[in-house]
Amino acid sequence: MDTSYYKKYEPIFGKWHIVRELGEGSFGKVFEIERRDFGYTYKAALKAITIPQSQSEVKSVLADGMDEQSATSYFRGFVEEMVAEFVLMSKLKGHSNIVSYEDHRVVEHTEGIGWDILIRMELLTPLLDHVSKNPLSRGDVIKLGIDICKALEVCRKNNIIHRDIKPENIFYSDIGDFKLGDFGIAKTVEKTTGGLSKKGTYTYMAPEVYKGEAYGASVDIYSLGIVLYRFMNNNRTPFLPPYPTPIKYADRESAMARRIKGEPLPAPANADEALSRVILKACAYLPKDRYLSPSDMRCDLEALLGEDEQQPDLYKTVGVFSGRNTAKVDTPAAAPTDVKEPEPASETSEPVSKTTAFFAEPLSTVSDVGTVGIFSGNKAAPAESTVSEPVQLPTVSDAPKFKAESYSPSPEKEVRSYTEEKPQSSTSDSDKAAKKKRLKLLLAACFVLAIGIGIFSVISSNHSGSAISSNNSGSAISSNHSGTCGDNLEWTFSGGTLTISGEGAMDDFHPWDENDYSTAPWYRFDINEIVVEDGVTSIGEDAFYDCTSLTSVAIPDSVTSIGDYAFSYCNSLESVTIPDSVTSIGEGAFYYCDSLTSVAIPDSVTSIGEGAFSYCTSLTSVAIPDSVTSIGEGAFSYCTSLTSVAIPDSVTSIGSYAFRSCTSLTSVAIPDSVTSIGESAFEDCSSLTEIVIPDSVTSIGEYAFSYCTSLTSVAIPDSVTSIGGEAFSYCTSLTSVAIPDSVTSIGGEAFSYCTSLTSVAIPDSVTSIGEGAFYYCDSLTDVYYSGSAAQWASINIGESNDPLTSATVHYYS
Repeated sequence: MDTSYYKKYEPIFGKWHIVRELGEGSFGKVFEIERRDFGYTYKAALKAITIPQSQSEVKSVLADGMDEQSATSYFRGFVEEMVAEFVLMSKLKGHSNIVSYEDHRVVEHTEGIGWDILIRMELLTPLLDHVSKNPLSRGDVIKLGIDICKALEVCRKNNIIHRDIKPENIFYSDIGDFKLGDFGIAKTVEKTTGGLSKKGTYTYMAPEVYKGEAYGASVDIYSLGIVLYRFMNNNRTPFLPPYPTPIKYADRESAMARRIKGEPLPAPANADEALSRVILKACAYLPKDRYLSPSDMRCDLEALLGEDEQQPDLYKTVGVFSGRNTAKVDTPAAAPTDVKEPEPASETSEPVSKTTAFFAEPLSTVSDVGTVGIFSGNKAAPAESTVSEPVQLPTVSDAPKFKAESYSPSPEKEVRSYTEEKPQSSTSDSDKAAKKKRLKLLLAACFVLAIGIGIFSVISSNHSGSAISSNNSGSAISSNHSGTCGDNLEWTFSGGTLTISGEGAMDDFHPWDENDYSTAPWYRFDINEIVVEDGVTSIGEDAFYDCTSLTSVAIPDSVTSIGDYAFSYCNSLESVTIPDSVTSIGEGAFYYCDSLTSVAIPDSVTSIGEGAFSYCTSLTSVAIPDSVTSIGEGAFSYCTSLTSVAIPDSVTSIGSYAFRSCTSLTSVAIPDSVTSIGESAFEDCSSLTEIVIPDSVTSIGEYAFSYCTSLTSVAIPDSVTSIGGEAFSYCTSLTSVAIPDSVTSIGGEAFSYCTSLTSVAIPDSVTSIGEGAFYYCDSLTDVYYSGSAAQWASINIGESNDPLTSATVHYYS
């Protein structure tokens, strides 16, 4: 399929457009896609797969003796297997060392046999592309091993074996993290009894997998060991002729045979004894001789990385590509000036949210693009600085912002179409210290240079200029700064306190481009306190974005609105009092204020914007006043400490994703005023044990209660006329459900994976049951139908409903 074929789905997922093709593999194509909102441009990668890929495949299957129905079932099996991989994606969502899956869509062809599968993921640089421009040092190889070990720790917690660890499935982020991708052939440990199929890439495959023997998670440690071996051995795997001898086909076959037989591996050519010991242990022939866990391997690698920090001479390139002098000692490449430093290795794995992984074959390089694999977007290595170049101080990294697009349902949505990328955490203390040190060195160098040539000028800042200081990193050249921030407003900064004074509305501080997140003149100051004086009528958009040291803020009664993203990423802000004068809280206003424990919303507020308190992970309770009529999309999503919420009678609608992944929420009372429960409104509220849906509700959106794994019962009122697709999917504790007479259709996969569901009552008003509505409900034994056998036979029951059609049907007329 060419690019124009997939452009028919634009805007893809609501707002995305294809920019260019990045690569192609045997299963599909990968494109760079982008969307634009309010002056922002967002980029992502799109994997597009069509099953079957051509009509010749259909003809081949039909030639084998299948009829059209059998052929359809045959190809549908491939699609279902791919869709099942999204379950893995959900489990691994949000980890900084795992490629982020963001969304997917499956569309069945209206004519003929076929499906199009569209998968959206973050845009990254393939490892081999990165290495070709930035030779790896010993420390880089160790960091690579540490990061992938972290990814494997998360896999192990979720009983997942990747089975295809190789350089083509590893990617590099702009902030220096290595990420593991391509979970297309990964399977859960529960399915590995007796041995799995022999898949993966032979070059990195553990011997027991190649020989078809039973195996466990240590096969991933083995493959990672071979990857590290290659990078410390002049880009050559074990037993290949030493560089620069040309490699022949017979050499590869011989090397494979020797490795699979268990011949001891020689030490990598460029690895010292300590690093060789780690690599060879990971690559041990017998599983019992390898590291018992990725955590153990990570600890040994981190110890080596600590040695590197004490011995800078160990930082040398290791010749991962032919033609590179492996003995050459290089100075590490300068870090890009527009990103934060990578966070130090954590002693423990990050917690992950419940979602799924991804699959994709390695893709061929598109020569004119310079990228390969599933994701791209790599930047050229930064040029060396010269005296004539202006000094640019570090800014914050590109951190994802909450935008309404993330919560927009796509047309023709099928199977599953929403996940959300978890944002990177903000600057750590060690980052701040490093930036302070770097800032001092830069300023000292500039000072010496100025004296040497007899030039020195004092640089000051105002609203239109840039203050020379570093956000979240310490002092500026002068301790006092001032300027304008509105028609009649002024700002001053002194001693860590930012004061806004005057009368009128603050300016909005939209970023200049996609690589910056605020144009506020104080953006790079280390702000501890903000004082907004009486007379200021509004807090501008992005005004205090990423003020990570801010602990308190005083908002006067004169303020009537808080702009979009006004306090987003203020990670140290623990509490805020919103005055009674405020009528609206903007989109993402307190997004990712993860230290915010409480917030008082005044009675004057009528609307809570989309994502207003999303990712406020320390927020334990919230009181929504009677003045609020709507709770915006994603308003409290990922408030993982929120245990209860009282929704007032004034609220008529609960927006999509409003309380998604509020994993500590145990109960919620929905008032009679609510008429609709939006898409994914309570998805992944895994502690929610019961829910009372009032008679006023007429529709339950797609995925509304999906992954509410503790939900044991639910009463669906007679007012409901439709149950959306996957509305109760993965409610694994739900034992029974009664569908009211008002319902005429049950959406696709509405109760899929409700593995404890034993009985269901279906009224004779139902005329259609969507595809996979009761898929994997393996405990379902009884169906209580209010109509006759003839009526039951006339219901249009979609495919993949075997548990339903196999259950005993009890008729009442």
